[in-house]
Amino acid sequence: MRRPGGAADALARAAATLRRPAVLAMFDQAAVSGASFLTTVLIGRFADPQHLGIYSLGWSVALALMAVQMSLVTTPYAVHHHQPHVCPRAYAGSTVIMQLAMLAAVLAGLLVACAIVPVAMRPAAWAMALAVPLLLLREFGRRMGYARLSVVTALAVDMPVVALQIAGLALLAAAGRLSAATAFLALGAAAATGAAVGAVALRRQIAFRRDALGADVRRSWAFGRWIAGAQVLGVLNTQGVFWLVAAVLGTVSTGVYAACLAIVLLCNPFMLAVGNILTPRAAETFARHGPIALRQLIARAATVLAIVMALFCAALFFGGDPLVQLLYGAEYAGHRTLIVLLGLTFLVGAVGMAINDGIRALGRADIEFTSTLLDSAITVGLGLLGLYWLGLVGLAWANLLGGVAALALQATAFRRLLRATPPAEATVNGSARAQEPA
Repeated sequence: MRRPGGAADALARAAATLRRPAVLAMFDQAAVSGASFLTTVLIGRFADPQHLGIYSLGWSVALALMAVQMSLVTTPYAVHHHQPHVCPRAYAGSTVIMQLAMLAAVLAGLLVACAIVPVAMRPAAWAMALAVPLLLLREFGRRMGYARLSVVTALAVDMPVVALQIAGLALLAAAGRLSAATAFLALGAAAATGAAVGAVALRRQIAFRRDALGADVRRSWAFGRWIAGAQVLGVLNTQGVFWLVAAVLGTVSTGVYAACLAIVLLCNPFMLAVGNILTPRAAETFARHGPIALRQLIARAATVLAIVMALFCAALFFGGDPLVQLLYGAEYAGHRTLIVLLGLTFLVGAVGMAINDGIRALGRADIEFTSTLLDSAITVGLGLLGLYWLGLVGLAWANLLGGVAALALQATAFRRLLRATPPAEATVNGSARAQEPA
C-alpha cells in the first residue's frame, strides 16, 4: 500500500494546482504582458526614443479601442450570460454580430485618421489601420474565453500570438528595420493567428437568433455604455497622458515616460489575471449566493491585491531606476521618484479594480463611470499644471491624487449598495435557463 503524502501525491497536488484557473490565468497574462513589455524594450533599444514615443501614442489608441470593445461587447456578456432568462449561445451569437459591427466602425475611423495625422506619424498610422482590427479580433477571442471562465481558450488564443510577436520583432531588430510602423505590422500579423484560433474555439458555443438580437444589443448597451465611458477615461489616465506629455514636453520625454511606465506595468500579469477571473466570478457569486458572499469575495480580492502591490512598490523604490537603465539605456536614468509614484497609483487602482467588479455585479456600472470621470478630471487638470511646474513627476502626482479620490468614491458607493441589497436565495442553481436553440 502506497504511503500517503509521498512523492507521487506531492506531484499530483502540484499538477492540480497548476491546472487551477487562477494559476493558468496568471501564466496567460504574464505571457501577454511580457510580450508587450519586450516590445517597448526592443523599440527603445533598436530604434530611438522618438519611435518609442510614436509607438506609445499609437498603442494608447489601440488600448482605448480594446477598452471600448471589452466594455460594450464582452463584459456585458460575462456579467449577464449567467442570468436564468438569458440563452448563453444566442447571446454569444449576438455578441459576435456586435463585434463585427464595431470592427467596421473602427476600420473606417482609422482610415480617416491616416489622412489627418502629422506626416511623421503616417507610416505608423497606416500600419495601425491594418493591425488594430486584427488585434481587436484576437482580444475578442480571449475575452470570450474568460467570460465563460475557460482559461484554456484564452491560452490557446494567446500563446501562438506571443511567440510570433516576439519572433517577428526580433527579426526586424536584427535586420535593422524596427520602427513604430513595422512593430505594428508585426503585432497585427501575430494577432491574425490568435483571431483564427479564437474563431475555431468559439464556433460551437454560439448560435445566431434574429429574435434575440435586439434584446441582447439593448442589454449590452444599457450596461456596457457606462463601463465603456469609464474604460476610455481609464485609458486616458494611463495611456492618454502620452499625448499630454508629447504636447507639453515633446516626443523624447514621451519615450522616457513610456520606459518608466513599462517598468511599473510589470505588475500587469498579476493585476489583469485577477481581473480576468474576478469579473465573471463576482457576477456568478452574486447571482448564486447574494450580496453577503459578494462582499466577502471582493474583500478578499482587494486585500490580496493591496498586499502584493505594496510589495511591488517597495521593489520599485530600490530597483526601478536601475532596471530602466539596464533595459533601455543610460539616457533613461534618474527617474526613481516618477517610477515609485506610478507604482503607488497602480496600487490604488488595483484595489479600485476589485471594488469595481463588485459594483458591476450589482448592476451599477454608472458608478464606475462617475468615479473614473473624477479620476480623469483630477489627472488631466492637475497633470497639465504639474507638467509645467515639475515635469513628469508633477504628472505622476496628479495621477496618484486622482486615483485616491476615485477609490474613496467607489468604496463608499459599494458599501451603500450592499446595505441596500437584501440577501437573496440562489437565482441560477435549479432555475430554468432560457431555451437553447436546437
